[in-house]
Amino acid sequence: MEQQGGNQAIDPDTGREPYPGHPLYSYDPKEKIDPFMPVLGVRPDSGAPDPKKRAKRTAPLTPLQKIDINQMKLVAVITAPTGNRAMVEDASGKGYLISKGTYIGTNFGKVVGILTEKVVVQEDVEDIISGNVTVREVTLGLPPKYESGSMQ
Repeated sequence: MEQQGGNQAIDPDTGREPYPGHPLYSYDPKEKIDPFMPVLGVRPDSGAPDPKKRAKRTAPLTPLQKIDINQMKLVAVITAPTGNRAMVEDASGKGYLISKGTYIGTNFGKVVGILTEKVVVQEDVEDIISGNVTVREVTLGLPPKYESGSMQ
């Protein structure tokens, strides 16, 4: 088919428009997504590690790393000159003793601080669409009846 003036196509065999009155459509793939690329998942890799992407962790997971941090509650805080420690409890009632640097939760959270009434955990949260990793701070606090060292 030949292009002849405007937006109409002329069929060279018949010498007339194949669809009279309809404009010729032309597909332009610029700035459109590739329909054959997965929306979630593999992206072309440049070879250099991206600091915003989560590194693959190969160390075996501890029991604390298999439980979501939102299912844990802070039960006790032990303050000592050698370093504070805390006890967290999972949903089934099993207790775990943690200290600064302990990995906790399913998002590779790390205990960064144990204060008198709370534990601060930083965890890597990955955006499932872009694959970028952001650091989120989660705080586990003592229940109100245990705060300030007073038990009622």
